[in-house]
Amino acid sequence: MAKHPPTKQSFVFDNNRNMFQRSWGIYTSGGLVEAPKIYLRSANNVAVELFCYEVQIEQDCNKLAGYLNLIHQTGVSYYRFVTSEGKEIRFTIDGKAYKTVGEYCSDDFRFYYWLRHLCVAILLKDNAAIVRLCQITKEHFRNVPMGNNEYTDSIMDFLGAVLGDAEEGTSLRTTIMAALEKSGIEFKSQDVKDYALLILFPFVKLMILTVTNADEDEYREAWLDAVKSHKEYWNSCKRLRDEHDGWISFPITAVSSLMYDQKGFKLPKKSPYVPEWLVYGEFEQPPSVATDFYEGEIE
Repeated sequence: MAKHPPTKQSFVFDNNRNMFQRSWGIYTSGGLVEAPKIYLRSANNVAVELFCYEVQIEQDCNKLAGYLNLIHQTGVSYYRFVTSEGKEIRFTIDGKAYKTVGEYCSDDFRFYYWLRHLCVAILLKDNAAIVRLCQITKEHFRNVPMGNNEYTDSIMDFLGAVLGDAEEGTSLRTTIMAALEKSGIEFKSQDVKDYALLILFPFVKLMILTVTNADEDEYREAWLDAVKSHKEYWNSCKRLRDEHDGWISFPITAVSSLMYDQKGFKLPKKSPYVPEWLVYGEFEQPPSVATDFYEGEIE
């Protein structure tokens, strides 16, 4: 079985790197102005792939953080664009400023993409972006073919209560109980069930520890279980092994960062899925994307 995540020897990295960097140049050469909806989404996909490849071999944490910031800038800008219909929005990508008018689009209202961008915002400690992403609610996912289910709805409520602006009358305890109980629903396919139980449920259990009086032993047990489940899911077949999304766990890494910042808990052990430099913030923090927010965009 191939090593997971892959090593430098597993790829022709120079070819992959050049391909992604050429694609990035195309997306930023004018497409963001001509068709922001398409190019923001496409540029974000390129940025994610580039980061996932580079994190396997690059030793310069600040350079890697720059790639992560491209994910952040394009991701947050995309969600701002599709939830600000008719409003003029500004966004900055890789040092270049753009203006456009928001336009609703449900193409990428998929829970996993949203969760990834929320986790990246946590890792970059961009609190304004976290609040803005938490303003996106489960209602935005309603008319999407591959949208939410009851379980992901409950997780969005829980994360909103922890990180963003919870709906009036929503208690943290209520959202925690729902997020735990809804894991037992009947899922529409085995793939959806596997993802929910091996990726989302361990993440929720870890996230709960950020708002409870958990000790390091509880954290260690939940963390090791989450990493084991991540590997089990992404290593279960060739299709998933080859997916760059599985080479790093953005959810586990984000929670690990929160636990270190809030409680001082270090990583229980080394894991290729959880980069230490990200958890411990060993890089130059980029500026917040909030400098581009219009007045009243977040409260």
